[in-house]
Amino acid sequence: MAYLVLARKYRPRQFDEVIGQESAARTLKNAIGGDRVAHAYLFAGPRGVGKTSMARILARALNCKSGPTTEPCNECDLCASIARGDNEDVIEIDGASNRGIDEIRTLRENIRYIPSRCRNKIYIIDEVHMLTDAAFNALLKTLEEPPPHVIFIFATTAPGKLPETIRSRCQRLDFKRIPTPRIIETLDRICKAENIEITPGALHAIARNSRGGLRDSQSLLDQLVSFTGGKITEEDVYETLGALPRDDIFALVDLIAARNIPEMLLIVDRAMLKGVSPEAFLDGVIEHYRILMLLKHCGATSPLVDENDEDLARLQEQEKKLNSDAMLYAVQILSDARSRLRDATEGRIPVEMALIRLAHLSTVVPVDELAQRLEALERSLASGGRGPSSRPFSPAPAKIDERPQPYEPQARQSAAARPAAGDPWQRIVAEVTAKSRLTAAALVGFGQRSDDMVEVLHQPTPGLDAAAVKSAVQAVLGDAMRVVIKQAGAASAKAPGGSNAGGTPSDEPADSDGPDEDIPVAPEDKFARYYQDPTVRKIVKDFRGRIVGVKENDDG
Repeated sequence: MAYLVLARKYRPRQFDEVIGQESAARTLKNAIGGDRVAHAYLFAGPRGVGKTSMARILARALNCKSGPTTEPCNECDLCASIARGDNEDVIEIDGASNRGIDEIRTLRENIRYIPSRCRNKIYIIDEVHMLTDAAFNALLKTLEEPPPHVIFIFATTAPGKLPETIRSRCQRLDFKRIPTPRIIETLDRICKAENIEITPGALHAIARNSRGGLRDSQSLLDQLVSFTGGKITEEDVYETLGALPRDDIFALVDLIAARNIPEMLLIVDRAMLKGVSPEAFLDGVIEHYRILMLLKHCGATSPLVDENDEDLARLQEQEKKLNSDAMLYAVQILSDARSRLRDATEGRIPVEMALIRLAHLSTVVPVDELAQRLEALERSLASGGRGPSSRPFSPAPAKIDERPQPYEPQARQSAAARPAAGDPWQRIVAEVTAKSRLTAAALVGFGQRSDDMVEVLHQPTPGLDAAAVKSAVQAVLGDAMRVVIKQAGAASAKAPGGSNAGGTPSDEPADSDGPDEDIPVAPEDKFARYYQDPTVRKIVKDFRGRIVGVKENDDG
């Protein structure tokens, strides 16, 4: 005898055995008991949740020799032939391969004949949404007024694709995805009956990856038995699925938060060498961040969180370290990378780029914190006071000093050095606020300053309007002022003399107006005094020239 797969061997035989579909089962049982069976039913729901099984049970219940009954005997020749699929009065049609108008015309011709053995002639059309428009039109009249001995049962995973004229002629029953605990319970019962050794972690991994479909979980269990010989671990499940192991996902999220890019990329490399596809890699990480968001907003007791106790404890520990904005950014970046995979010549490149971006985004200031800082800044400007104490501004010196002046927190500076109301920094912040409130909230203070250069420091913030900052500084300090915009805590810009604050060489800032070296002028140079004019200095530095002559105007 040929091997019978688990999904067929353990197919439900009674209404109450269809896992997770109690509502549909109760409706059909009440209809049979009250002699109110409709002439057409539409079973709608995801794949593998029991639609076809329920249709066959209904066919047996209506045609059983002891029926119509809510509990078919499954022993009489009629029940047995319907279960085997060789009963000539219960016709199963695949809508995907019999979708044309000719097949529907044949069905209409055969409907006229009374059943040969059974009480009712029942047509079960699976994936009915695959029928053509012409086929649906040919079925309309027959579906509305079929002969009294005919019952239609349509099954579909896409009810929205059916014409409204068809849906309105059927009694619709919606089939739901099966909860993970119910799938685990069913698989555990099957494993005990089949003497299959399986770990709790493996059961949970199978159930989670079946996405609420019992048939999918049974098919995967069948495959794992063949792969392992009957001793199944969680690692076997991930290897068979070609998915990223859960331990690797936990480690990856921790590495992203720690900005440990080398170790992150090693996990990617190991996964690809083991045969994990880029799609499966991203799907696993996206699902992990989704669960973290559910924990953050719904709590561990929510039915939306289907996790075993061990994984739940690890998830709760990770969730405490991440804010909602970081999770949302992660899902968005990973989803964008997932959509770009189809056009990528090398699939791992979008994966690696997305993870590196996530590592850099770990320093992003939460939106609610920016909003609080912005409100405090507006209150400060309105009252003429200094900035919010939680993000102090570095004061502007009363006298411009050409020596490097690195940024220091306000708490380290004396009260005498604090800016008074109306000082240049507050005027600059007010100018920026008029153009971009978000950018103004991110500003920290001045860094290094000289007679023709000023460094503006800011907190890491997405969408910083550098142009608004530059124009505000030049409006307050003069158009000739060169503005360098830098993140607080980063290496300082090159100071006069060709070195940065630490004394090591530094790259020229991207928004600088030219080299920052001093112009060597000999004391005996008769044009020395002209080099002190800012406009002259800028022209000389831009063109790397020298003053060779001066033509005086009529006023001397």
